[in-house]
Amino acid sequence: MAFRRNIAAIFLVLQALSMRAQVDSTHYNLDESLIRAEAGNAPVRGNLISGLSFSAESIQSFPKLLGEVDPVRVLQTLPGIVTTGDGKSGLYVQGCDDSHNYISINGAPVYLNQRLMGFIPMMNNDHFGETKFRTATYAPMLGSSLAFNTDENIPQHISGNASLGLISAKATARIPAGDKFLATLSVRQSYLNLVYRNMLRFGDNSVGYDFTDANASFLWKPSAEDKIDANMFFSRDVTKSGMGDFGVGLDARWYSANTSLRWRHYGQNVSSELVAYANANVKDFFFKFRKLDGKLPSDLHEYGIRNSLDLPLDFFTDIEFVYRRTQPQGHDYNDNGINYKNVYIQHSSQLHAGVGKVFNIGMLQIKPYVKATAYWGDDKSFHWAVDPRLDIEYNLGEGGRLVLSGGGNHQFFSSAGIIAAAAPVKITVAAGSLTKPQQSWFAELSHSISFLDGMLSMNTQLYWKKLYNQLHYRGFLFDMMQPDYNFRSYLYHTDGQNYGASVMLRKDKGKLTGWISYSYSKTFRKDAEGVVFPAAFERPNGLNAALSYQIWKFDIGATLVVASGNPYTPAKYFYLVDNKMVTEYGPYNSAYLPPLLRLDLSLDYHLPSFGRYSHGLNLSVLNATAHKNVNMYALLVNPEEGTYSYSGLKFAIPVISSISYFCKF
Repeated sequence: MAFRRNIAAIFLVLQALSMRAQVDSTHYNLDESLIRAEAGNAPVRGNLISGLSFSAESIQSFPKLLGEVDPVRVLQTLPGIVTTGDGKSGLYVQGCDDSHNYISINGAPVYLNQRLMGFIPMMNNDHFGETKFRTATYAPMLGSSLAFNTDENIPQHISGNASLGLISAKATARIPAGDKFLATLSVRQSYLNLVYRNMLRFGDNSVGYDFTDANASFLWKPSAEDKIDANMFFSRDVTKSGMGDFGVGLDARWYSANTSLRWRHYGQNVSSELVAYANANVKDFFFKFRKLDGKLPSDLHEYGIRNSLDLPLDFFTDIEFVYRRTQPQGHDYNDNGINYKNVYIQHSSQLHAGVGKVFNIGMLQIKPYVKATAYWGDDKSFHWAVDPRLDIEYNLGEGGRLVLSGGGNHQFFSSAGIIAAAAPVKITVAAGSLTKPQQSWFAELSHSISFLDGMLSMNTQLYWKKLYNQLHYRGFLFDMMQPDYNFRSYLYHTDGQNYGASVMLRKDKGKLTGWISYSYSKTFRKDAEGVVFPAAFERPNGLNAALSYQIWKFDIGATLVVASGNPYTPAKYFYLVDNKMVTEYGPYNSAYLPPLLRLDLSLDYHLPSFGRYSHGLNLSVLNATAHKNVNMYALLVNPEEGTYSYSGLKFAIPVISSISYFCKF
């Protein structure tokens, strides 16, 4: 595969987009959780104990940005999950990094790249029939699980949906062949530069951005007991930017690809799921900075096979083998004819097996689980781990359900990078010569109750997590543009502790549905010198409301976010010496941005339908109150006066509105 190279300086592109913010990249995976569907028309079903699920159709009344609903942004309105803010993305659950999450497509793990600015969903949500979320996973990961599953109901006729917005068009088709075969095909293509060509400038700076993604899923049901499906996903992003103020030119490309083959057998006593998969996540970044011409390649390739069994007597098992080839971040620089080159490749393998059992004792359910992992690193090192987990659920009848969970996890690769960048600037490092395996211990107490005949429900949670060997990247943009740059010089390790509490009140029935939630959380990290500081994604307080209302031919949606500002590292001074930026920063993450306030609104109008064809228009507004949120602090240049400043960056246009056409057939 010809994919290589990394993305490093996308923050400059964001300035050219006059948006001026940065965001973290994301990488996820998921497990198949059984979700108990609840009666009513709630956009999101389930609860924070057993898990939450929603479909592409059920969340359509949520505010759309540039014509699309982003499932990750929907999840960010839930308690215990950090709202990342304007132009930012990532799924930070209970104080864990977004690279701790386990994301999957039809049972196979996948690594997704963040779209530029964080506004555009990473995948075409219309391709999937259901999205499932849980705050924990049985996989060897430290965070939550996020699962995307295709719809397996085979229609009698070809069906699908499409939409046309201001920056992209997308379409999904579900094509049956008899009652045993279904093909689901989706494609999405942007034309951002056609509509916003004149807006994508800032002074002498210009930018071009384009993205494409496609999904293909094929389902075959050879018998009532068997299902076989094949799945493919590919995404590609390209951006070019000229930064005249800095004398910088950028050319960045990033790719993500996934393919899998799955066989599921539902026997009378034993059910099994066998999945074979391959992943590629590649970042290519080229830049010119004054007389320096360079490129930063980074990639992850993964191949694995997993088998899960549901056995008699309520036993369940899981076994998986994974091989990974990673290039954390190389560099190839040409400085006035002198070449500086560094290539570093890691090879690692991982085998884990787990077993659990469900005990039902009256109103009490006890589910112990233990997994063992063996890992071979790039330096011929060997690591092993045994991680237990225990879930105890007590049915209180009309008093709801109370669940106590606790246990440990190991993760054998880490991601680190510029956390504030609204593009995939993180690098992936396998455990071995550069970093030790990550580890966590956690405890969680949850309560769920419904009342008023299921119209209202309330969820509360308390959690605590202890983390070890967390990898961080302490470099900044201009550090990457030095001839002697080496990413290893900017990596450091910390231990951490997360704790918090949250509550959510949800309305599941009626024309008005949605929820209001509040979260309090603290996320500390401690380095080798004993210095304690907050994680870059921490927001100690967060109040979220997500509501939808249906009346006549209108679907009205609104989300409100009021949250504490993120930490950042203030600069003491900076200057140019021989075309090199010299910067002295203060204590790491020692200051906080101002609080975040954002109200997003959305309105769907359904036009008259014709048989199986229905259609409508969507109007959405991001930040309807025009509140000028500070996204980050960064270096600003005034070329006319020849001055530099370190200031808070905000949207050049605080309110972003969009209109789109959608149809279903």
